[in-house]
Amino acid sequence: MIRVPIACAFALLGLTGCASAIFDVGRTETVLPLSRAWVDGRTVEYVTTDISDASMATMMGANHVPRLADAVRALPGQSLLERVYKFPKAEQISIFQSAPNPLGPENRDKSYSPLWRVVMVHWASPALVRELQSE
Repeated sequence: MIRVPIACAFALLGLTGCASAIFDVGRTETVLPLSRAWVDGRTVEYVTTDISDASMATMMGANHVPRLADAVRALPGQSLLERVYKFPKAEQISIFQSAPNPLGPENRDKSYSPLWRVVMVHWASPALVRELQSE
């Protein structure tokens, strides 16, 4: 069994609901690309279905959804977004700020959000490049 923190749970639930209305679920399947990232020194696997930035959506093969950017302004003075650190030269896999713990309906991490704000990591000096495993 693969345990996957879902990148955008709401979108995935919507996608599943739409798929059952359009397709005979018993005779089809949907395959989503699985990605890997670090969270506090451990690797996790995840699925991304929707991204607000057009170029990132193209890179990840996800739906471009500009309205997701509105989540930043959802609450005055607060953000619903978690940070995800990406490496533009593919030096390593991503790093997440948090992940559900444990995965599923028993999650106790109240700070976790499936909505992300991407932070691009650029190394100031090639001599400093090393694998980072946590925020």
